[in-house]
Amino acid sequence: MKIEKQIPVPKKYPFHQMQVGDSFAIPPDKRRSTVAVAATRYGHKHGMKFVVRMMPDRTYRCWRIE
Repeated sequence: MKIEKQIPVPKKYPFHQMQVGDSFAIPPDKRRSTVAVAATRYGHKHGMKFVVRMMPDRTYRCWRIE
């Protein structure tokens, strides 16, 4: 096996790119709670706040609110 260095781990969700007011749709194959927990943990670590809400079409979105 070849050992490689300096290969970044891909980000699952775009929290690092979001500005206040930005949102993204949660893919249907992901559970709402999984994204909510990931957002909360990322937010605590980086001083941000996120919220996950159901839309009228019964899909979910995640917003950065702070």
